[in-house]
Amino acid sequence: MTFVRQLDLIDIGKTRVGIAVRDYIRAFTQRSRWSDDNLLLPGEISKYERRRAWTLCQRSRVVCSRTPPGRGGLTVAQQGA
Repeated sequence: MTFVRQLDLIDIGKTRVGIAVRDYIRAFTQRSRWSDDNLLLPGEISKYERRRAWTLCQRSRVVCSRTPPGRGGLTVAQQGA
């Protein structure tokens, strides 16, 4: 998984990587159920993913800017923002 390699690069720790993988699998499974049960409108998942990605980006900038160097955090400047 690409995102696991990315998490390893910022050294967040095995526990947090495990939680991220678990959450990814749960979200994927839930979206699949919604799709299989025809509970989604056309384009709804794409719209949701874009909104979610934007929100996570904003939150990560705050978290990373508050994490001391050497603790797995990047400053906003290091993130390329």
